[in-house]
Amino acid sequence: MIEYAILIVMVVFAIGFGWLWVIEQRKRQRRKALQQKGIER
Repeated sequence: MIEYAILIVMVVFAIGFGWLWVIEQRKRQRRKALQQKGIER
């Protein structure tokens, strides 16, 4: 039973870190796009 609890906690952490990574990637892409727009002007 304890193994299942540990497994669930690990899965939740993995999903959380993956979600944070996705948000960071989106921010990075947006920032890069804004920089390119600034250069074009």
